[in-house]
Parts: sequence; C-alpha cells; structure tokens
Amino acid sequence: MNTDVIALAADSTITINDKKTYNGVNKIFMLSNDPPMGIMVFGLGKFENISIETLIKEYSKKTNFKKLKNIINIKNDFLKYLTEVTQATNINIFLDSHLKNFKQMINQQRNSCNELEFYQFIETFSNAEIFEFLKDIFETEKYNEKFKEIIKEYDESKINLNNLKKRFCSYIFNISTGILITGFNKEDMFPSYVSFNIIANVNNTLLYQNMDTKLNYSGTLIIPFAQTDVIETYLSGIDANLEDEIKKYFVNIMENYICNMYDHINVEKLEKIN
Repeated sequence: MNTDVIALAADSTITINDKKTYNGVNKIFMLSNDPPMGIMVFGLGKFENISIETLIKEYSKKTNFKKLKNIINIKNDFLKYLTEVTQATNINIFLDSHLKNFKQMINQQRNSCNELEFYQFIETFSNAEIFEFLKDIFETEKYNEKFKEIIKEYDESKINLNNLKKRFCSYIFNISTGILITGFNKEDMFPSYVSFNIIANVNNTLLYQNMDTKLNYSGTLIIPFAQTDVIETYLSGIDANLEDEIKKYFVNIMENYICNMYDHINVEKLEKIN
C-alpha cells in the first residue's frame, strides 16, 4: 500500500469448521467503485454456518456505499448486517462448546511434553488479553471451576488460571474469521484500511476483535494479515526457521571455539611448566 495504490494478495485455501481446508476459494472481493473499496478474508471461511463469501456478496448487492462514504461507516454497517442475517447463539452454549474443544487441545499439548514445558506453554500467554466481552463472565465462580476442570489435577501454585483464560481467548481468536476492508474514503486523499476478527453472534450482539486501523495513510506498507512467514521471508530474504538454525550453528561454533581455545592455552601452560 502506498499513497496511490492498494494491492491485495491471497492464496485460494480456506479453512472450514477449524479442520477441513478447501482450495479454489475467493478471498478478495470488490465492495464498491464509489467510494473505491475492497474486502479480503482470512482464517475460517464460514461465519455462523454461512459461507463468508456468500455473506460478503449479498452485503455488497444490498448496500448503498455512497451514503456510507467512509471505511469506518462501512465496517460498522457490515457488522450490523452480519448481526441481522446470522442466527444468534447463547453465550453459555458458545463458551461450553469451545471449552470442550479447548480442553482436548490443552490435554493433547500436555501429553506431548514434560510438565515444565507445559507450564511454560501456558505462561507464554501471560501478556495476552482476555476479550472485553468475556471479562465479567470469566470472573464468575462457575467459569473459574470450568477452567480448573480443563487440566487434570489443577495446581494453582503452578498454573495461573488467568493465563489459561487468556490462552482460551487466543484459541477462539485463531479459529475466527479475519476481515480486512480497505480503500479510499470519499473525503480523503490517501488510502485507509481496517482489520478485525469476527467471532460469533451471541445474544444478537456481534462479538468481534479490532486488529488494526490506518486512516488517510500517507506512508508505504507491506502487511501480512494471516500467516506471516511468507511475507517475512520475502522482506528479509531468508526463511525464519533457516535463520534460527544458522544462528544456533554459529553460537555453537563460537562456544566450542572459546572452550577449545581455553583448553589449548591450558595445555600450552602445562607444557611450559614441564
């Protein structure tokens, strides 16, 4: 993205129901010519059991974008549309369904590593955030007990329950549908974009998480919105895993070199003494 042009690129693979992947799927769509706006999706290909492609195309047909004028209005209108056309679920049903799958995932992780590695795995999410719409309900005794039940023989001295809740939010986020809306606002000279993840329609309230927003941006950007590895390889010129292996190899050489030099010096000193 620069001051004159926005270019979107995506592969054609999309995930359905957090398990199956399909090829040949459209992820980039034109929303409007006036103002010029496009939309891109990533992550899950369905929202509340409806194809996200179908939802976007139907929304594009029925919407007067001239009246909306700018990207923030379009985003809010799209969220309102999703709330109206999708079936709402109860918050407890939503959470219990995902907690069941989350419990399986956590226990699989626990069985694949030792105890210390597992505790470290949970602690890595200490800087994450609990979704605003879940903060109050997660403080209830009911859900405190539900989270304790996730890990067999839960030990509060070793696992911070709050970090487990944060890990759950990260899990929910990773199986949500990412949306990027971008284009040129009618009153602006430079392009804008908003990105957010739609999570669920709960009690006729759309749960979503804002990601990033840039309005009337006059700089130059290359931004990954889903998997970052390909973009990082393109920008840095080297695969991140390969770079890590080279660094480890170099560190290993230097450590051995220092040890060898130390041994060599000691040998020389002994020879002189003798």
